[in-house]
Amino acid sequence: MSSAIRIGLAIGCINPILSAVQYERLPSALQSRVLGAMGAGVLAGAPLGPLLAGLGVGAIGLRGTVLLVGGLYLLATLSPFLPVWRQLDDNRCLAGQPKAAAPAGTQANYSRPAAAPAESSLQ
Repeated sequence: MSSAIRIGLAIGCINPILSAVQYERLPSALQSRVLGAMGAGVLAGAPLGPLLAGLGVGAIGLRGTVLLVGGLYLLATLSPFLPVWRQLDDNRCLAGQPKAAAPAGTQANYSRPAAAPAESSLQ
């Protein structure tokens, strides 16, 4: 029970990050459609998981099913190391919308504030 609580607390920071990336990368005209389809897929997966696990245990046994699911989780865990994830650092808008202008005092790539003037005003 305590491990389930720890896992729940640890995963709690992932969902806001994923939501922020989804809203950042999807055009506003498609957000409701895409996010609705993703939500439906998640809800459809809830009853399919136990069904597929039962079929797996019947076909390849408990040990084989656990190893298969463990391997799939391992692949999912290692997926952030794929090069495609580096695109999350890009500042370009993938949704086809024009880039927003940089706020005053920042560089166009939003990486850090613009450098202060070289001369001091306290002379």
